[in-house]
Amino acid sequence: MLPSNAVNKGPRSSSKNLRQTLDNIPLWQSLNNATENMATTLQDQLEHALVRWPRGNEQFFLPIDVQDRLLTASYIATEFDRLFEGLSPAEQQSYVSRICGSARKLFAILLVIDKGESIIAFLSDGVTDYDLPLVKHPTRAANSCYTLRAKRRIDSPIQAIERWAWRSVRHFYREQWGLKAPAFDTTCEHYELEDDCVLPFIEDKEGNIGNLSGGYSDVWGVRIHPAHQKVFKSTNLMVSACYLRFVDVYVVLTTPSVSSATDCCQATSFD
Repeated sequence: MLPSNAVNKGPRSSSKNLRQTLDNIPLWQSLNNATENMATTLQDQLEHALVRWPRGNEQFFLPIDVQDRLLTASYIATEFDRLFEGLSPAEQQSYVSRICGSARKLFAILLVIDKGESIIAFLSDGVTDYDLPLVKHPTRAANSCYTLRAKRRIDSPIQAIERWAWRSVRHFYREQWGLKAPAFDTTCEHYELEDDCVLPFIEDKEGNIGNLSGGYSDVWGVRIHPAHQKVFKSTNLMVSACYLRFVDVYVVLTTPSVSSATDCCQATSFD
């Protein structure tokens, strides 16, 4: 709940068709500079920095480097000034410190879905980035198909979400994956990705003439956002993705190329 002396300024008027501009930007790099400079609030900057992938779809991810650049104490404090009135400097500093320590992604998700004012209620419920992604949980509400809970506390309702309209619940569930796009490095040989995971690709050669195909798999090139891979020194490298037809998963290899679809499967180990 809000402190008694705090006034919620309410949601801001959303920028008209903000995301439609994404399709008109030819290079993904422009999402992280010029469009951010056009924004006036942290909420707008986050929305402008979202990368749409696949192109033409309604999936987005927020690159890790953008998160590090925008989700800072100064930006968050300025956003609190916009969202809340009546918080003492000490109260604001306390909330900003808690967000920077363990709830940056959570606050970003709430801003993107125009629910930034709910962050205090989430913090009061003990919800942090460690609880993401929130999982679907059955609800008896007549106007909702499911609610969202923290997996580690599946029997404990999140009060802020329980008061939301169904549309906001759906939006939170969808947008949270954009803050959880995986970063690939050499410390993990095999990544188990959830069904709703948004892959941080900025180019995809699926369906191109000349792609490799074998009896059990198809192989094509993908380009990973440079902030999401620490495997190769090059930040603009095309790597191989393998689609195994019978298990319906993507495997991103830690190798720039393979000679055949068979090699792709052999290069990937499964338990």
